[in-house]
Amino acid sequence: MKTFETYYNDLFNKPEKWNYYGGKLSNPIYNNSYDNFLEKYIKASKKEVGNPLMKTLNRVDYKGHVFSVFFFGILLYENCDEIRDQIDIKIKYYKKVNKNSKITFSFIWFIISLFHDSGYKFEEENECKTIEQFDIDYKIKNKLKKYKGGIPTQISNTWRDYFKFKLKYLKPENFRKPDHGILAGRLLFDTLTKTYEYFKELNGNKEEFEYHYLFWSKKLLDVYNLCSWTILAHNIFFLNVKSDEKEKIDFYNKHDLGKLVIDKDQKPVINLHNYPFLFLLCLVDTIEPSKMQHDNGLTTCLKQTEMNLNHNEIHIKFSKEIEKSRFDNILKMGNWLDNIETEKSGDNIKIKIV
Repeated sequence: MKTFETYYNDLFNKPEKWNYYGGKLSNPIYNNSYDNFLEKYIKASKKEVGNPLMKTLNRVDYKGHVFSVFFFGILLYENCDEIRDQIDIKIKYYKKVNKNSKITFSFIWFIISLFHDSGYKFEEENECKTIEQFDIDYKIKNKLKKYKGGIPTQISNTWRDYFKFKLKYLKPENFRKPDHGILAGRLLFDTLTKTYEYFKELNGNKEEFEYHYLFWSKKLLDVYNLCSWTILAHNIFFLNVKSDEKEKIDFYNKHDLGKLVIDKDQKPVINLHNYPFLFLLCLVDTIEPSKMQHDNGLTTCLKQTEMNLNHNEIHIKFSKEIEKSRFDNILKMGNWLDNIETEKSGDNIKIKIV
């Protein structure tokens, strides 16, 4: 096995795998400069103009986790055939409808991973009481477009009810906060659309144009829509009749969330074949090392956690004792993620993609 630190350093030295925009970036692992890395990456993409999400990316609490999700996802894409094959099918579609754009996994994944937790600001401040007020406060003009195939319909049909549930009914009461994924996804689509429109105006209002050596197109809004829906959905939790308490399930049903309950004869809803980007985000976000050891900084966690990627198997060993609840979160992933098998042996966890 190799430490996560070794895996990440090896990947950093292969910029063709992750550095879509070719900006000059230093390895943040050596000096814990994750905020600087993220800022420079976004600036190279020209997506920082008027974007309030830039502020949230500089938050000390999340910068390491965001970087790690970015690199970990690329490692799984490069090393797990099942994940790569299903993602490439989706990418092939976007390449077909965006023939003049360079659509790659690293392009889509950087948007999803770097912004997936950018809504924590709103969750911590706990001031957003309704979606409507949020739209007014943050001047949301561009609403997410309907999207078939990016996320399960169970989520697209219930996310508003889920937002109300987390804010008003979730137990215990001190957990009642606005959902960071829902707010981040909606804000991301609006700000990326505004960024496109800003550069569009600078270039004579053409729908397709090249600016600062980057190609811009209205058709790319469909990619931003996919990324934003994926972020909106990633923190909405399903319950499973096989493993969750009846009290929790009854509570979901009482608050119009019955569609998020997986029955005995039903497979987990989030599967790799239909929703590969959401599947990957949920998988990576659950097992990322600093999330398992949130009392340590990322660099320490990367040194303390070992991994072996063997075709479609992920073997992880934690050198530090992990809370039982966090181990259980990994072992129970198969209850809400399809195409996953998990097994624990001592300090080792094996995750198989099937």
